[in-house]
Amino acid sequence: YIMSTNFFTQTGSSMESCAPYQGIDGILCNSTCEITKNVNGWKLIANDVDTIKTALYNNGPIATAMYASDPAFSAYTGGIYEYSGSSVPNHAVLIVGWDDALGSSGAWIVKNSWGADWGIDGYCYIAYGNASMGEISNYISSYKTYNPNELLMYYDEGGLWSAAGYNSNSCYAAVLFSPSVTGTLVAVDFWTTDDNVSYNIEIYDEMINGEMVNLLTSQSGSCDEFGYYSIVLDNPISVTNGDNFVVSIEFTTNGYGYPVPIDTNYPIEWGKCYLSSDGISWEPIGGGTPYNWDVALRARVVSNVGPITTSTTMPGQTTTTTASETTTTIPGDYWIKIYGAGDWGDTTHFIQKTEDHGCIVLGETWASSAGVNDIWILKLDNDGLIEWQKMYGGGNGDRGNAIRQTSDGGYIVAGETTSFSASGMDAWIFKLDTNGSIL
Repeated sequence: YIMSTNFFTQTGSSMESCAPYQGIDGILCNSTCEITKNVNGWKLIANDVDTIKTALYNNGPIATAMYASDPAFSAYTGGIYEYSGSSVPNHAVLIVGWDDALGSSGAWIVKNSWGADWGIDGYCYIAYGNASMGEISNYISSYKTYNPNELLMYYDEGGLWSAAGYNSNSCYAAVLFSPSVTGTLVAVDFWTTDDNVSYNIEIYDEMINGEMVNLLTSQSGSCDEFGYYSIVLDNPISVTNGDNFVVSIEFTTNGYGYPVPIDTNYPIEWGKCYLSSDGISWEPIGGGTPYNWDVALRARVVSNVGPITTSTTMPGQTTTTTASETTTTIPGDYWIKIYGAGDWGDTTHFIQKTEDHGCIVLGETWASSAGVNDIWILKLDNDGLIEWQKMYGGGNGDRGNAIRQTSDGGYIVAGETTSFSASGMDAWIFKLDTNGSIL
């Protein structure tokens, strides 16, 4: 459930009519479907009949788990299904209603995923308290219309995978963001690691030598359930392409000692995420530290780009694909492209306009031809076409943090290296000519 929620927050959802559910394995996603909604709220609730009823009444269908390996369930054609065993849940279903008059004490109305030929046109009745029904019950608590002008910034590509802290009910987390657009920071998103978590958000202009600089705004509140939350800022903050800002949150639980949500999956960022027990002394986590995690905090920035406001599919749009990029051409002054350096993971950290009206892009790649991770730099023309792209690094981990065009038309790159360091991680600065060759 966390994985699917994470997908809906990062990518979004489309109409089912574009990619109908077929109830069989091996069906590929339809990548041409228009994204229409993004999830910005999700909650995990207690396995309690009244709690589930209330959530269902107020929010709609509840996703849950049950034990489904009983042969009688596979053969179900009608009536009230009962299984009183204590077997561990192994199947996901959707609670869409209830009827207290059914059976001895009432039953859930459940939608299964085995197609309309199973059960009662794909549905069934399951008695309360049976088949381990109700464990891991959760629901989408809020969603919003997809906005192509909105940038969701995050380093927790995998979403919530674990929790961190100092074995105390309070812990601070901070994430350094460098927006690729100029616009407005409108909301802060995060996962919670427990029920009844309070938060205090602080937005700073920068972090320098481990110290927060220039508090821009602060905001406090609480979250009633374990879940995913998007907190709209009472005082939105203007941000500029390439200029850092820092989101800091103090999480406080009712006793759970690991309040900070983290993602332990790769790719892991370098120099972006921090923890603190007091909000003053900050400990770096992520690449190059003993703590191989990213903090699962996010920032929503609405860019100042103008006319693209309602859809990712527009009249006259055409799409072409090459080995390293996918291009969507839109009539007018806009284009959308997807770039990849290889067969694994790729990400970008920084983009800057160049004197020829193109741009230089600094990223990172986990392509099989790279080391653990390498610096990846692309030079694009005004239409987003690749003029050149190159990888820089050795057999260990290397990462670029910033790139600038120099007066001679070349570029200066600042980053970090473990491939060429004497021990551990060292700063790495190198100069490129106009074609990306190291001088």
